[in-house]
Amino acid sequence: MQRVVDTVVFGAATELCSMLPAGPYSLAVMRSSWDGDAALLRRGVRIAAIYQAESARSPDMLRYLAEFADAGAQLRVTRRVSHRTMIADATAAVIAVEPDTLRLPYLLVREHALVRNIRAEFTALWRRAHAVGVGAGNVPHHIRAAGGSRSRQ
Repeated sequence: MQRVVDTVVFGAATELCSMLPAGPYSLAVMRSSWDGDAALLRRGVRIAAIYQAESARSPDMLRYLAEFADAGAQLRVTRRVSHRTMIADATAAVIAVEPDTLRLPYLLVREHALVRNIRAEFTALWRRAHAVGVGAGNVPHHIRAAGGSRSRQ
């Protein structure tokens, strides 16, 4: 199943929309997808990610988000995200079966009308979510000093 998810997500050609529920997540969990995410950004794929606000409060997570934004990802936070969701090129979506987890199994959706609906829900949540507004220059000094923002280009 993970191989199918990776094929859909890292095969995105123009856009990857992502929603992460609950948290907090360990830095190791967040960094586990960095190489694939960075490769997408280098290829010119737009990454738009919405995080549940409580998952984006720790200094480690703020540093990670700053680095992700510096690499080119567009990030927002909202009060509640129920299911891990990734939408690739508005042609396929993968959604966690269980709420509030990043664990498998995921539902793979390729039917056009359903993917369009899932993408519309993402767009509506994106509009209501708050911009993270982080980048290396926007991370408070005490957080930068605790670990710094590393470049990953």
